[in-house]
Amino acid sequence: MIFFVLTTAMIVFSSARAAKPGEFRQDYLSRENTAAVKGIFVILILFSHGVSYYPFKGTYDVPYIVLRDHLYQIVVAMFLFYSGYGMMEQISRRRWSYVRSVLLRRFPRLLLDFDAAVCLYLAANWALGKHITLRRFLLSLVAWDAIGNSNWYIFAMLCLYLLCFLAFVPLRFSAGKGTRYLCLIFLTALTLAFVYAQILFRRPRYTYDTVFLFVLGFWYSCFRERIEKFLMKNDIVYLLAGAVLTGAYIWFYARRSKGIEQFTAWACCFTALTVLLTMKVTFRSELLRWFGTHVFSIYVIQRLPMMVFHAMPFFEKRPYSFMILSIAATLPLALLLELLLDRLHSLIRRPREAEGELAEKQGG
Repeated sequence: MIFFVLTTAMIVFSSARAAKPGEFRQDYLSRENTAAVKGIFVILILFSHGVSYYPFKGTYDVPYIVLRDHLYQIVVAMFLFYSGYGMMEQISRRRWSYVRSVLLRRFPRLLLDFDAAVCLYLAANWALGKHITLRRFLLSLVAWDAIGNSNWYIFAMLCLYLLCFLAFVPLRFSAGKGTRYLCLIFLTALTLAFVYAQILFRRPRYTYDTVFLFVLGFWYSCFRERIEKFLMKNDIVYLLAGAVLTGAYIWFYARRSKGIEQFTAWACCFTALTVLLTMKVTFRSELLRWFGTHVFSIYVIQRLPMMVFHAMPFFEKRPYSFMILSIAATLPLALLLELLLDRLHSLIRRPREAEGELAEKQGG
């Protein structure tokens, strides 16, 4: 596995461009730059899920396993942070109209897209001779359970969308800055309640231990100008901030297993360090950006080829072939899934558009 990681590292470092001394990347949160960062972590997630099917215990696997154990669930940190940041940016610009669209558009679209993928997994299970109970299938449709697919992240995002809508309802009546801060405090409280509720339900730790990073993105959006004014003052301030965050990262990493509070603090330090790095370094790899712009389709479809290949005896003693073919199959399947979803959405839009045209004619 170390060769997979080294190949990825070569792509990352060869495309890295550092700002000159005393200068900073003002576009570090642009769509292109965040896509490249997300692309790095999408690839790491592919590796992490792939090694869960077979034991990778060779000499050249040990460094990767150490890295995987160190990062754990933190590989999803930037997806949650960037999502929260982007949503708060939209709320600041569009106010209630965007909050309303979270419930009426983003939530149902994510659920529909995910359910379409779950149906593909159901067909694959049937083809492999695996029986899926109706209860498990129905729970899989809301991402509470799974039938071979990845699900916890989608469940978390669906819940976070609902919490975001509930928290920002006051914007319907008042769009002032004070109201936005009040809504954000409400969202923070709701998200913490969601985390502790999952603990009470004895859900696996990985289903909730990074969720707070979504809210962190909201807060960063609110205080971005002040943070940048402080950190981008000069390189000395920047390096000192990096040193403090690194120290906090090491401190909380050693204590991350003691409770969700320490783990969350460690995850926040990791996210902050990544943001700090991108203020100085940008990644200009088109390949990384491609991965970063197809996050959803890669995430939901990657386990389909893995599940199918794992059922083949041929790969039992060929885990590296399994990994290579799984990744190779995931990429075109992700594109096919996007085409399928685009077609599905176009079929849904047509009746709505026809109803709208009919209403206009009747009104006329």
